[in-house]
Amino acid sequence: MGAFLDKFEGIVLDNSRRVISSLILLAIAVGLVYLVIAALNFTDSPDTENSDPFAVPSFEEPAEITEEEPVQQSESSAGSSTEPQSAAEPDWQHPMPVYRDEIDNILDDLYPLFVAFFNFEVTEDQRRNMVGFTADQLSGYTEVLSKDQMDAVVEGLEDYISDLAGYYAEVAEIDGMEPNEIDPGSMSDPEIERVLNNPFTEYLDGVDESYSVHQEEVDRAEMEARQNNLSAISQISIVGGSIGAMVLLVLLLILFKAENSLRRSADVADGTRVKNS
Repeated sequence: MGAFLDKFEGIVLDNSRRVISSLILLAIAVGLVYLVIAALNFTDSPDTENSDPFAVPSFEEPAEITEEEPVQQSESSAGSSTEPQSAAEPDWQHPMPVYRDEIDNILDDLYPLFVAFFNFEVTEDQRRNMVGFTADQLSGYTEVLSKDQMDAVVEGLEDYISDLAGYYAEVAEIDGMEPNEIDPGSMSDPEIERVLNNPFTEYLDGVDESYSVHQEEVDRAEMEARQNNLSAISQISIVGGSIGAMVLLVLLLILFKAENSLRRSADVADGTRVKNS
């Protein structure tokens, strides 16, 4: 029985070193994996930021507008919200010079419609008032949006108005006509006049909605980044546990190797004494 136990003990001691070595490798692998994950989570930042671009709306042709000849009116229209409020000052300066070209393109597209439906005069003072009105519509966004976002909004408005004006000019059969070729206030259409009272409304409403969605995405991204940063702490704890387990296993391995060496030395000594006797 004693010989069997000695043999079993030898098997356990021999194999325990291999088991401990395997566990050490496993601890190293787990520690490295969690160390990499923890590093990634600790340095994680939101993938969506406030300054990132967001989608801007495009013009969609209304289903209710038909290409019928507009009703001609004998008297001039009462005007709209874009009608001049006062004469332009001699020292007039562009209210938004950084977007001068875009605003000029917007007014070039709208001016024929304003002449036809709102009796606008083809004068510099009238155009300057329209520039001021357009700049007022956009000015509030300069305090909220980044430079790239503001550029996208203004360029998007330029495209939107180009499509809108082109559509309604075609409906009114003044497509391609210059403002001075149109009889001021000669046309009337309640639906077109409603749109032209403020042709920027639907676009800017769409911008507001898209920006709100963008803000929600930013908030979600920031929350996910914070959660990943916090989870990095627990993952680092796992790395520390793996290192501790590895150290303990190494100590056990050294202990078993020392015990095995002592046992083999004792066996060799016993064998020598038996031969000598």
